[in-house]
Amino acid sequence: MSSSSSFGRRLEAFGPSAAERRRHIRVPLALRGRFMLEGGREYACVTRDVSRMGMAIQGAPVGAMGERVIAYLEELGRIEGRIVRRSEDWFAIELVATPQKLERIDEKIGAILRRTARGGEAAE
Repeated sequence: MSSSSSFGRRLEAFGPSAAERRRHIRVPLALRGRFMLEGGREYACVTRDVSRMGMAIQGAPVGAMGERVIAYLEELGRIEGRIVRRSEDWFAIELVATPQKLERIDEKIGAILRRTARGGEAAE
């Protein structure tokens, strides 16, 4: 995570979790949207947790390991990644994006967290 990441600095306040082994800490955040697998059909979804490098998405069908996913999420916009973990009704993706796009995602997540901390609501 870049040292300039304001989102990353805010997450340090949560402290490291013994169970958290990811390089970039994911935070619980439910954002509605839709996703497409390689077949091109769209399906409804909601995120379970997010970070600047990956996210878990609740939705069905669940694609195959390594399959490309494009998601359109409220407040984050277009996200692209590859499936790195999966279950019956959710999958986790590692984001595929330029460093600039990852920084914008980071900033958007931070803005959502700041708004919800002040009593606002995340997109549902």
